[in-house]
Amino acid sequence: MGTIRFGRSTSDVERVPEAIASGNHPRTERPVAAVPHPGGLAMPPIKNLNDVMVGLVLIAISVFALVLAWPLKPGTLDAMGPGFFPRSLAVIEIGFGLAIIAQGMLKEGSPFERWFPRQIFFVLASIGFFAATIDRLGSVVAVMGTVLVSCLARRETRPIEAVLVAAGMAAFVVLVFRVGLGLPLRIWPWGYVY
Repeated sequence: MGTIRFGRSTSDVERVPEAIASGNHPRTERPVAAVPHPGGLAMPPIKNLNDVMVGLVLIAISVFALVLAWPLKPGTLDAMGPGFFPRSLAVIEIGFGLAIIAQGMLKEGSPFERWFPRQIFFVLASIGFFAATIDRLGSVVAVMGTVLVSCLARRETRPIEAVLVAAGMAAFVVLVFRVGLGLPLRIWPWGYVY
């Protein structure tokens, strides 16, 4: 009576490492491009984790601002209430966050970097600078100072780039909110609210 053997023969087992190395093994043919989801759908791979994290943080802050501004009356375009601008800005920032996340899912980027105390400190300091100066020194000084302080978070930023961005942001704020919308806004440190 012959011996019955189950499974693969010894020669088949010996050939498995060669098949894996050449790419002919069944386990090497499956793509590893997507992460399986319990519901059966495949989640697309994240190509730029930096952008995805920034988008998520921006959306979280915007949702928090939207919740805080919700009790305020929005008014209309002709007669804007105190809640109109915060709500509008929060919705726009949520859209920016979604766009940044989509970019991180579709476009390759630099590898994920650690966050350093320098970056967190100067970004928070720029927010504090804006809050402390917008009423006393006017929008031009507040916006320019905010941009310049936040630029210190990145060592590679050149001074001329920071000054140009700061001047452009200050001009944008004055043109949109004072000239375009006609809001009462202190532009310079001297004088009254225009």
